[in-house]
Amino acid sequence: MNKPILTDDELSRKIWLVQNIAITFANCPTLENAANLARAKAELHAYVMEGRNA
Repeated sequence: MNKPILTDDELSRKIWLVQNIAITFANCPTLENAANLARAKAELHAYVMEGRNA
């Protein structure tokens, strides 16, 4: 497969994950859900920043 396609798929997956966890947190604002959201956002940020430096 083409590397840009894999990159786009991975980025889409990470964005989807953040969106779903954000919805879960909005519906049930627990400390565990807040931690999961923070972790997913940090992973997305790291992935985007890594792509800019490559």
